[in-house]
Amino acid sequence: MKGVLEDLMNETTREALADDEHGVLGITGTTVSNEAVQLYNIPEGVLVTEVTEGGAADNAAIKANSIITSFDGKDVNDINELVDLLQYYAPGEEVELTVESLGNGDYEEETVTVTLGEQQSNDQNSNDQNSDSSQNDNSQSNDSSQEGSDSIIEDWEENNGNNGLRFGEGW
Repeated sequence: MKGVLEDLMNETTREALADDEHGVLGITGTTVSNEAVQLYNIPEGVLVTEVTEGGAADNAAIKANSIITSFDGKDVNDINELVDLLQYYAPGEEVELTVESLGNGDYEEETVTVTLGEQQSNDQNSNDQNSDSSQNDNSQSNDSSQEGSDSIIEDWEENNGNNGLRFGEGW
């Protein structure tokens, strides 16, 4: 308990940045469901469903289907926690992420340093949001059609896609 209190006392106080001023990872992600954690032994965190080419995550060699479990030393259990943490970090800041990737039949943990990127212009974001919403519509009608998914995720979606449990889009 003493160590936790010392960590909190020594932690740098940060102020939230405006929505258009905080750094980004350059990913699309979603929360790994409790069902996936229990049934498939997938680590709890944020599943990276897509990596923006040339973005911060891409530059740090983070790949689609990796799972972010920690951001700057703080556990990440879902996409909302990751989004909340990002609002305190500016573009250009270096942040350590703990990422788990499937390798040799099991998840392997590694720590990577990511230099956060800048957000796209509003015009670009509105086009991306329109694109994302059409992807969501397609994923709802055909849950097992995500390209580039590894066999575990395809199997998970095939077995769980019709009961509301599926990997989807996120921020």
